[in-house]
Amino acid sequence: IEAVVPDLERHIAQVVADQRVVGLSIGIVRDQQLAWTAGFGHADFEDQRPPDARTLFRFDSNTKPVTGMAIMQLRDEGLLDLDDQLVEYIPEFAGVQQIAGTVADVTLRRLLTHRSGLSGEVPGNWHATGVGPTIQEVLAGIGNCGIVIPPDSQHKYCNLGFVLLGEVVSRLSGRPYADYVRETILEPLNMLDSTFDPDSSEIRRVTQHAWSPTNSRPGAARDLVFNDRLAAGGLHSTVQDMAKWISLQFRRDRSSQRGGTQILAGTSLREMHQPQYADDDWTDGWCIGFSAVRRGDHVYL
Repeated sequence: IEAVVPDLERHIAQVVADQRVVGLSIGIVRDQQLAWTAGFGHADFEDQRPPDARTLFRFDSNTKPVTGMAIMQLRDEGLLDLDDQLVEYIPEFAGVQQIAGTVADVTLRRLLTHRSGLSGEVPGNWHATGVGPTIQEVLAGIGNCGIVIPPDSQHKYCNLGFVLLGEVVSRLSGRPYADYVRETILEPLNMLDSTFDPDSSEIRRVTQHAWSPTNSRPGAARDLVFNDRLAAGGLHSTVQDMAKWISLQFRRDRSSQRGGTQILAGTSLREMHQPQYADDDWTDGWCIGFSAVRRGDHVYL
């Protein structure tokens, strides 16, 4: 790693400049250890605070594989099957508009792989307001959502599907989604800086920035209020914690017994990483919560 760091740092610095990135933290995991990390730019543009391995960033849709792992844990406990219909666990889903498919077509596996044909976003005006709905609002508005393309016909990215998967986790575990993830994933992996509630975190939090076409410097962007949209993208994390999450993905030969940092059986990890479908030329595909990209002989998750 030491041999490539100078070129790597030059490359990253150039990308930061070209793309007008305000700041970033980056790390390399090797042999299940965080072997190198660095910060570039600013965690906050105004006070010039530099980012580091413990700067808290929005995890955004990297939360989706975490939600997928929660579903797999419940599957391994015998509480569900991936091919079960969503409506078995959320009866309110029966009110969805059946435009190009039926309620019975919407299975947990299709939701996990964005193949359900379901409307992509939650009810309401999330993109305009930055305020996510409660699960009660989602379920009350499910009649405004629809199965808008035939299931399995094509990839259709679906945040709504992962919000509903989060509710499955909550109902089957008997606790709020965020509590389940913290107790069965984050804490066992010692990802103690990661949080769904960044305002209560003691770790320095990155300031979200936005560029304006008329300004030569970035300004602070609004914070998002996720409410019950957490399972689709509400986690906040650090490079240090992400390294622990990534390290887990390499423990695919471990025992089927959960315990300690082996929070999912190796066989189930391999199953999560296996593409459930792929494009005709197999350059892109979707696994359980993860996307897969093939370039030559290498597959990246």
